[in-house]
Amino acid sequence: MVGMIRLDSKAEAKRYLELKLLAQGEQISESMRQIAFALYGKNGASICQHRADFLYPWTTRLPAPPLAHQGEGIWLPRLAL
Repeated sequence: MVGMIRLDSKAEAKRYLELKLLAQGEQISESMRQIAFALYGKNGASICQHRADFLYPWTTRLPAPPLAHQGEGIWLPRLAL
């Protein structure tokens, strides 16, 4: 727990605190937790859903796509399956 926020792991809690600092320093504009999105294969068909621990856009390099982050250190800026 970080304050009143329940997180799944120590790594996720650490990243949550890092993202709060980045938001305070205006490096990211917002952070959303536990966002689900579909993953698509090369033929365009949806193959599964993924739930990212965090989703956030960077403000320092515009325009930039949002980055998805797993607390375990997996970055998902773009996937090609």
